[in-house]
Amino acid sequence: MTKTLRAALPGLMAAGTLLAASLAHAQYAWIDDKGVRHYSDRPPPATVPAAKVLKAPGKRADDAPAGEGQPPQAAPKADAAPTLADREADYRKRAQERAKQEEKAAADAAKAKAKAQSCDNARRYKAMLDSGIRMVDTGADGERRYLNDDERARRAAEVNAILADCN
Repeated sequence: MTKTLRAALPGLMAAGTLLAASLAHAQYAWIDDKGVRHYSDRPPPATVPAAKVLKAPGKRADDAPAGEGQPPQAAPKADAAPTLADREADYRKRAQERAKQEEKAAADAAKAKAKAQSCDNARRYKAMLDSGIRMVDTGADGERRYLNDDERARRAAEVNAILADCN
């Protein structure tokens, strides 16, 4: 063998393999009376009408009239694996929801802390009102005055209303 033939031999073998592979693949496609799609290198049975033959040598796949001889398009499977873009969108959505939940939890915690502080202050003020000690209040004019029993009872009622909302 010559050097040129030896060098070309792998290329010729690859081309021959590709040619054999293309000849071996299905040349006919048709749909039987049950709606099942068949692929074969042999022609369909004589019982199959020409309208149901989807592919044959010399016949292009788009030669068939629209809708005839073609099975209905299958809906995408619900259990199909999500794409990377779908997974990324789901991740971002979950991250936003988690951030909103954390923000709401922080706001609720701050509100609960403020309420606890308010209740604690109201309990201490009630204890002072109930102790009977003399209490001084500064009026709008800046003058100091002592609380009388009626004023003390009115303020105690106000504090009791606040404490009713406390646990």
